[in-house]
Amino acid sequence: MAKCTKTVGIVGKYGTPYYGASLRKMVKKTEISQHAKYTCSFRGKTKMKRQAVGIWHCGSCMKTVAGGAWTYNTTFTAKTGLSSCASTFTTVFRYIPSNAAENTRWR
Repeated sequence: MAKCTKTVGIVGKYGTPYYGASLRKMVKKTEISQHAKYTCSFRGKTKMKRQAVGIWHCGSCMKTVAGGAWTYNTTFTAKTGLSSCASTFTTVFRYIPSNAAENTRWR
């Protein structure tokens, strides 16, 4: 059977009289990025695949992480980087007095 989607690619399933060419071009961009395999940030292998909206699974190290809806990295994490994003969260320390044996109320 002949493949009739040589020029339009993955959006050939929508047909020509429907939706318009501009909308199909936009959908093509998102669908290609959605179905692509990405590089795993843990091992560096190209095995990261999309399971559902925002859920990405690596077939190599079997880790499941949250990411963008259509791409593994969102524009926010691409601009700032994960390390600077993680540094914005502060850790709350508990107050431990200098004479900890006497005053154990704040632990």
